[in-house]
Amino acid sequence: GIGDFNFKMTGSLLYRGDVSITHGRYEAIIPVPKDVTIGKNARISMYAWSGQADATGSTENVMIDGVDTTSVKDTEGPVMNVYLDTTAFRPGGLVKSNPVILVELEDESGINTSTVGVGHQLTATISSPRQVFDLSNYYHSSLDNYKKGEVRYPLQNLRDGKYSLIVKAWDVQNNSSEAETFFEVHAEDDFAILNAVNVPNPFSHSTTFTFQRASSDPIDVEIKIYSIAGRLIGTLSERNVGGSDVRIPWDGKDNDGSELANGIYFYKLITHEKNGSRSSEIIGKLAVMR
Repeated sequence: GIGDFNFKMTGSLLYRGDVSITHGRYEAIIPVPKDVTIGKNARISMYAWSGQADATGSTENVMIDGVDTTSVKDTEGPVMNVYLDTTAFRPGGLVKSNPVILVELEDESGINTSTVGVGHQLTATISSPRQVFDLSNYYHSSLDNYKKGEVRYPLQNLRDGKYSLIVKAWDVQNNSSEAETFFEVHAEDDFAILNAVNVPNPFSHSTTFTFQRASSDPIDVEIKIYSIAGRLIGTLSERNVGGSDVRIPWDGKDNDGSELANGIYFYKLITHEKNGSRSSEIIGKLAVMR
């Protein structure tokens, strides 16, 4: 049969961060949560790596004798920016069915990502239906800076539709804050051009073409302007356009540099996949009125 095994479980995680090593030496400031357990049984584990080698080590029986009561009083929760996939995301933007929650966090006292204290987890909540995700293990502090870091958490198999996303975070002084954004999943065709308009329309001298897409991968964009008789009079080209919300300004001039006369015009907006064969196009109408 199977015999008995003895093993020792480690305690709650207090902090995880990255520091640089210079000439074999390093220094780290470790923020300790306010509700930490006092004692002398803490353990520090380290993993170091370079382009040629890596190393591991640990030290035990580290004493935690309390928290600093002389530090400046902090009553504010972490400052957060919440995105989907990239920092180019804007609230209400389109994403694919497997987007990545991206959160930038900063707090003067340090972000609490420990497993000490009930209810102090770093969490994300999405609607329709309501789901709560623990982001604590996905937090990575900035190099040599315990005050800021980011989270990248992959979501899986979301259905088409509109969602809200609320992220809640705590600092080590037990101050919390929330940040909210909104997004829409459009998985049917992640290369489709959606909600294409030019603003303002009608316009007098200049306008901006805008559209949304479910992917943030870079694309090439071409916009062709036609007279009502079908004659090509203007062309715009933008390369390596990223983000799900695309904006391309136009000065309202034709290929000869002349302003268009008052009237109705058509435009064809074409997107081309980088390093791929897919393309999409859509036709719209614009008006010049002075």
